[in-house]
Amino acid sequence: ARLELVEASFSLSYDLLGQTRKKQWCRLSVFPGDFDLDGGTAVLKMSRNASGQVLSDLVKWSLLDFIRSADSVKGRYRLHDLARIFAESRLEPTEHHDAKQRHTKHYLKVLSESEKLYDKGGNNHILEGLILFDKEWENIRTGQAWVEVMMKNIRTKSKPDLKFALDMANSYPNDGINILNLRQHPQEMIRWLETALTAARLAKKKNFEGIHLGNLGLAYSHLGETRKAIEYYYQALAISRATGDRKGEGIWLGNLGGAYCHLDEISKANVYNNLALSISREIGDRRGEGTWLGNLGNAYYGLGEMNKAIEYYDQALSISREIGDRSGEGAQLGNLGSAYANLGDTRKAIEYYDQALAINREMGDRRGEGIDLGNLGSAYANLGDTQKAIGYYDLALAISQEIGDRRGEGARLCNLGYAYHNLGEMNKAIECYDRSIKIARGIGYPSLEGEILVNFGKAHSALGENDKAIEYYKQSLEIIRKIEDRENECEVLCNLGKSYAALGENCKAIEYYEKSRGIARKIKYLQEEGDALFSMSLALDKLGQKQEAIHNAKTALEIFEHIESPKAEEARRKLSDWQG
Repeated sequence: ARLELVEASFSLSYDLLGQTRKKQWCRLSVFPGDFDLDGGTAVLKMSRNASGQVLSDLVKWSLLDFIRSADSVKGRYRLHDLARIFAESRLEPTEHHDAKQRHTKHYLKVLSESEKLYDKGGNNHILEGLILFDKEWENIRTGQAWVEVMMKNIRTKSKPDLKFALDMANSYPNDGINILNLRQHPQEMIRWLETALTAARLAKKKNFEGIHLGNLGLAYSHLGETRKAIEYYYQALAISRATGDRKGEGIWLGNLGGAYCHLDEISKANVYNNLALSISREIGDRRGEGTWLGNLGNAYYGLGEMNKAIEYYDQALSISREIGDRSGEGAQLGNLGSAYANLGDTRKAIEYYDQALAINREMGDRRGEGIDLGNLGSAYANLGDTQKAIGYYDLALAISQEIGDRRGEGARLCNLGYAYHNLGEMNKAIECYDRSIKIARGIGYPSLEGEILVNFGKAHSALGENDKAIEYYKQSLEIIRKIEDRENECEVLCNLGKSYAALGENCKAIEYYEKSRGIARKIKYLQEEGDALFSMSLALDKLGQKQEAIHNAKTALEIFEHIESPKAEEARRKLSDWQG
């Protein structure tokens, strides 16, 4: 219908062209948007100088737009959308097929070039690779889409076309895997990889089959489907071992370690992480070594061993900086922030989160950006700045939903719920918890499920429904102990104590506070140690043990002041009341 509207005006210009120029203009219709001289040269199958003259003529005759770059005389060319429709309608099928193939092949080279620049490391190379990729992303996507069209009718292809389709299908997701991981939505990545996996099996290329299977695992991991990811990693691992691919074997072992860490199966995770680390060191893969050291840090973080986690994160950060791996550097800075936040050094945590956020925004890493924003929200929540925390959580939640990160979405909803709880907006809090727990159960995220159950308990406690709160805390405790989440275990024990204290059972409450404090001291979780001590002081006061109550409250106050907790003011007031 649009073509009918412009048929007459374009026909007039088109008819004034010679036969060669007509064909050349029509071939340019394979571009979905703008393109540079190199792209035009590839599609026109001419020398660079000759294609430059063709493009210049078409610009002069107003059949092609030229968009000059702001910082140079170079620029990009573009057909108007209606001109593209008209030109494509005049392109002979054989010419269209040839132009499409040349376009597809050229932009695979561009993708490979951007990946090589990115892999070189160093800020300049990485940014150069990302700029090249971003500039040509629309053309890269269009090239791969043509591959998918060819693969759908693969059985009818001639031998040259069959080879072309299989080669392109295998190469597109593989030749740009690191940049694609930053820029591509996991659902689109899965589509590309499934096409590639079909091609690898038809071509009987086991090495490509293993790579595509492993990368499918990575894509499903980004969607929060960890169990499905693990299935793909095991298939990829089997192929790497069968073909003697040590680097691939190390990658899939390390990814299995990361996946089991997400499922809170820490012992299993550490076995795989250590195997991966051993292989990376054996073959001299420094990037892999840094990644698996970071994974080991995550595992020790999950066990509540923060100082050990920091050791691993520092080693990983050092390697990332040594080899110019900006993505790895951002990840380890964020991990260090979380470890210091857990140790109660919130200001130091914020410094690390801000550095990580700057790197991830510079790289365009939306997943990393979302994690950093969520962590900053939690840090400001710990400092008592709830409104600022909500601002960060909202930004992080929007990114998680945009990129299909279900783990991140569930975590941010849980964080938002607790922020609204602190503002006294219980209905809003419970609504967030309801959405969050559905995600946690749907994707198999037990540590988050346990945390949400704790927050449900806190909400019901705030509403004066302490019996109901105790039910939630006990459900949570069962999950948390199963996955050995010591940090949340001490928090739940303290909250159980508070609920029993609210019911007037102060002796029982003190038992729970003692258990909570014991774990908190062991894992150096200062925030929870302070909370357990202060809560215990209130229970001791109720039992008439004033001096012990004052001693515990003073110790709690020292901790609260050290970590800049907003609970310090409450402890000061209570001590002032008791001491007259």
